Amino acid sequence: MKIALVAHRSSGYKIKEVIRNKFPYVEVIYYPYDMPKELPEMFAKLNKRSFDYYIFSHILPYLRCPPFMLPNIPYIIIRHDEDEITQALLKAKVAGYELEHISFDIHPSDIVSTAFEEAHLSKKNIYLYKHDLNMPAEELNQSMIDFHINNVRHKGVKLVISDFS
Repeated sequence: MKIALVAHRSSGYKIKEVIRNKFPYVEVIYYPYDMPKELPEMFAKLNKRSFDYYIFSHILPYLRCPPFMLPNIPYIIIRHDEDEITQALLKAKVAGYELEHISFDIHPSDIVSTAFEEAHLSKKNIYLYKHDLNMPAEELNQSMIDFHINNVRHKGVKLVISDFS
């Protein structure tokens, strides 16, 4: 079996190692990226018919994937869930960060809400980015940056939690 792994450079190598260790018979071809704007060019170079399966490290590379890439090939998106956010919140709490003014992006509001409940934290003054993942990658990136900068400058945000490079 041959798998295409499309993942951010900071985490993809970990996913590749887990697959290689747990499933040594699977051939993993790793396609790392640093910025979402690199994804269209990377997808253009992939031989779409040479893979049995696609693994996307997040929703963003999947949404940037051209429709012609997945006609009959199964895929999975590794979802980032409330456990990761809960862990990040608890680490921030232990480190002494104020957890009442936080700016989030990418994560759906229900996941953020569940994470706060699990960490027994107040959801007071939490700002969630309302994203349109259909916009071009550069616009999306700039929009999120502007969202966080505005929250820091005008809403008293002291902590930004982002799952976006």
